[in-house]
Amino acid sequence: MLWPINYFPDPHQLHPLWPQWQPLRALALVLCTLALLFIPKFLGLADAAFTGRLPGFGGWRRLSGSVLLEILVSALLAPIRMLAHSRYVLEALLNIRLRWAGQNRTSETGWLEALLYHGPGSVIGLAWAAFALWLKPMFFYWSLPVALPLILAAPVSVLLSRVKLGQGLRKRGWLLTAEELRGSPLLEGLATNPLAGKPQPGFCESVIQPRANTLQVTLGRTRRRGLRRQRLDRLCQRCLQLGPQDLSSSERSLLAQDADSMRRLHQQVWRAHPRSPWGRLLGQQIVRQPTPEPGGTVVALPPASLNQPQPTEATDDGRLPDYSDYAGQ
Repeated sequence: MLWPINYFPDPHQLHPLWPQWQPLRALALVLCTLALLFIPKFLGLADAAFTGRLPGFGGWRRLSGSVLLEILVSALLAPIRMLAHSRYVLEALLNIRLRWAGQNRTSETGWLEALLYHGPGSVIGLAWAAFALWLKPMFFYWSLPVALPLILAAPVSVLLSRVKLGQGLRKRGWLLTAEELRGSPLLEGLATNPLAGKPQPGFCESVIQPRANTLQVTLGRTRRRGLRRQRLDRLCQRCLQLGPQDLSSSERSLLAQDADSMRRLHQQVWRAHPRSPWGRLLGQQIVRQPTPEPGGTVVALPPASLNQPQPTEATDDGRLPDYSDYAGQ
């Protein structure tokens, strides 16, 4: 132990204060922890068995083996994630620039990269295990579930990134979902998308046309606040005054993703002066829209009726290229 235990904290007490060991409370804590970790997994396994979905996961043996394998891998990764999350919290408290990038799912992890990244954690795990062994052998055994994954963090990272390992498990039917075996109706529906190959409305059409604008507003994000809201408001005002050609493609993309900006642009564009950039684009869009005749036949308005040139399809950057009177073209 690091320092001697004081069995007489009160100088006037007659009997020593012995340390108390309550095994029932310790057992209850361990059982509660195991229940929180493993009951959801076994409930999912039971649900698949009772609902007759076991064949979709490769059968009872493969699904049970996959659950046990996932438990083992999760136990190995839990201390590594714990150390990584602790590092991010400390860096945030110390005002160090954070880099929380997405997972690398395109290439394997090399040994040098793994050793450089997990080396400090492995040193911490090894030092902790050595300290526990020096303090008390029983404490060393209790610390192994945390210390051992930290010590083996680099080999675990390299092993789990190997493509051949995943392909081998897939070939044997392990760690598979029902969608991987039988396909997904949702993905199959996307493969036969009726809109695939058809031209979609660009930025100008999404601002001007009511249907396209309603769809864009519905899909856009709402309730932007703070500095992001101020930047969007400035971009929106610039777009209204100078036209969409004054914005870059990234700036138009920012506006298109914001529901409030697209709603405001649509309302203001339809009130624009006919000789303004948006007024000219609006006139061109009106020419492009077919007009139903009283008998039900749909015809297009002649360009001369509005004294506008013949329109064409919008380009990828949201502009209408054949409108020569449009500022900047």
